[in-house]
Amino acid sequence: MEWGGRAEHIPQPDHSPDRGCPKAFAVMYLQEQGHVTHDEMDRAIERMREFAQFRSLEVTEIFVEQLEIQPYGIAYRAMLGQLRGRKERVLITPGVHHFSNLHDDPPVILEEIKNLGVMVLFPGHVE
Repeated sequence: MEWGGRAEHIPQPDHSPDRGCPKAFAVMYLQEQGHVTHDEMDRAIERMREFAQFRSLEVTEIFVEQLEIQPYGIAYRAMLGQLRGRKERVLITPGVHHFSNLHDDPPVILEEIKNLGVMVLFPGHVE
């Protein structure tokens, strides 16, 4: 699986949550971690996908923030754009530490997301 900082698009035209599908629009957001290899990141993404499937969620997009790309937050802003205007929205992220490069106080970012009406789920240790 190539994640390389790009959003992974999984076409599901007939299952859009906005077209009556019982599943929420679910996305994943991760920030690259300097100590995590590509293989470890792939495993973390797979564990998060399993977490979503266990909860009957289909992950539509995966947003990975690359540490070396500036300005920082491109994947985050793209994710917010996809979450806005949807009915049921779920964000799956490994932990609040994945927002650490977006703000000095990462819980502020978490509140921003929750204020949009997005349910945030933490699958536990996946890395």
